[in-house]
Formats: sequence, structure tokens, C-alpha cells
Amino acid sequence: MVFGSSHGTEVVSALQYLCSNNVDIPVGGITHSGMQNHRGGYENDVSVARIAHNRYMMIAPTIQQARCQSWLNKHLPSDGSVFYRDVTSMYTAICVIGPMSRHLLSELTDTDMSPKEFPFFTFQEIDVGLASGIRALNLTHTGELGWVLYIPNE
Repeated sequence: MVFGSSHGTEVVSALQYLCSNNVDIPVGGITHSGMQNHRGGYENDVSVARIAHNRYMMIAPTIQQARCQSWLNKHLPSDGSVFYRDVTSMYTAICVIGPMSRHLLSELTDTDMSPKEFPFFTFQEIDVGLASGIRALNLTHTGELGWVLYIPNE
């Protein structure tokens, strides 16, 4: 997992160039995208969450972490206007998946987990018990309702 950001909107332009799907989404939104090379070949598969106007969280499959970072290093602007940092080791990911996942999480947090307040392909920071600052992403790759919880390790 990496955080990409810029002081202005350069990160949006850079990710629009690198990702085949539109990443200029509302803050709190998530999009799933491929990253293609100049021949149209598939380089990587990522989920991109917009966490601020000029800040994104990019999640790639674990086996693709090094490849994703290498791809970013090669293709981000060389002027330093867009930067990223690998924060994979700073979080633990837990998937809560299944038809009762919304009910289960509703019992553990004060955040409204209803479809209206927490729709599919969005994320929010939630608190669960004594753990705060958990990034909850309402998406799964299973076709079933669920969330991926990124829990800060510290």
C-alpha cells in the first residue's frame, strides 16, 4: 500500500496518466483500475482511494507491491511534484466479508454502516473498540458484501 500526494493537483494528473480508470473521484471514493504500458499491455492492478483533494491511497496485490513501486518510480514526474511512500508495514489488513458483515461491523463501531451512509466503493476512517483511525474500505474482490479494514499498527 502506498500513499501518493502532491502540494497541488499534480497527483491527480499523474494518476490519470498511469491508471486506465478515472481516478478524479470524490474524496472518500474508491476506484479499481489497471495500469497499462505504452503498448496497452497490463502492468498492474490497483484499488485507488481518494483520501484528500491531493492525496490518494493505492492498494496493489501483495505479490505486486515491488512491481507497483517500480512502475511508479519510472513514471511519476521527475521534478518531485508528486511523491509517494510505502506504508504497507504501517497497517494490518483484515477482511470482514459476508452477508452479515455490515451487521457485525455495526455492532463494533459508532459509524453508520448503512448502505446510504457507507455505500460500496467508498471508504471512511472508523473507530472499533479502542482502535482508532482504521481505514475501512467498502469493497471486496469476492462479489460478496464486505470491508477491508486497514488498522494502524501503532
